[in-house]
Parts: sequence; structure tokens; C-alpha cells
Amino acid sequence: MYRMRSLINKIFILLVLGTIVHLAFIIYFPTYMMWKFDRDIASTSVNKIIHSDKVDSNSRTVIRPSPDLLYSVCAYDATYSPVVIASKVLDSYWAMSFYASNSDNYAIINDLDIADDDVKVYLFGPNSKPTKITDGYAIFSPSNKGAMLIRRFLGNESNIDELYENQETLTCDSLDN
Repeated sequence: MYRMRSLINKIFILLVLGTIVHLAFIIYFPTYMMWKFDRDIASTSVNKIIHSDKVDSNSRTVIRPSPDLLYSVCAYDATYSPVVIASKVLDSYWAMSFYASNSDNYAIINDLDIADDDVKVYLFGPNSKPTKITDGYAIFSPSNKGAMLIRRFLGNESNIDELYENQETLTCDSLDN
């Protein structure tokens, strides 16, 4: 009887500790990853575009990249002023995703959402000053800092030059600049 009770207590303690570790990981790991991103990339390239080349087996600028996509990323800071992101839109798959400082994906715009050849996004943070806009989309970030990721479909790479040209049309600047 005593051995059984001791075993049940140990199993219970193990389950409680496992649950605590699991919950701590789920809550803090995304924040840690965005902190690491902020430290490694955003600290030197705020509101600037970083383009990636074609993905290969050693690519890790983007976590778990797809070899069928060409990526660009902008670490943004919309603390005091909105960030303006502009680009030409391709006829093939094209998507712009926005991530908060805790890595939550809070908005996506893709080629099916945009009827024009160009897109302009005004990204507002919680503390951004109010700004009247008439020529683009307004997106409201739950955090002042985060990341914007653009994915472009490579396919069989027959349009690789067009994709690289499209990368060069992408801008990410503070509205005050």
C-alpha cells in the first residue's frame, strides 16, 4: 500500500512539473525567438528590407524555409510613427505577413486581396501618432516592434529575374523619413 501511494505521488509530481515546463515553454519560447530576432537582425536593420537568395539546405534566415519561395523581411519599429511598406504585386503567389513582438501572426495580405499592380501598407503600432491615409491599407500592430515577411512563389525558377526585380521594389520606411 505504501509503495503504491509513493508511486502515485511521484507520478502526480512528475505530471505537475511536466505541465509547468510545457506551459512555460509555450508562453516564453515565441517571445525568446522574437527577442533573438530583434537582437540579431532588427538591432542593425530597423525599418529596412533584408532580401534572401534562393533557399537551400543551409538557409536559416527564415525558420523552416520552403525551397519554392523567395523571402524578404523587414524588422519594423512603429513606436512613434507608422511604417510605410510598399511593393509591386506579382501575378503569381505573393503574400505579406505581419508578426508582433511575441511572434503572433496578426495580419496577412496576398496577391488575391490586391486588385492593383502596387500595394502600400501603413503599419501602425499602439503608440503611433494618428495619420490620415488615402492611398493604401491600414494595419494595426498589437506591438510597437515586430517583423513583416514577404513570400514570393519561385516555381520552376523560370521567373527568377522578375522575382529579384520585385524584391528591389519593396520599401519599408518610417513615415517620418
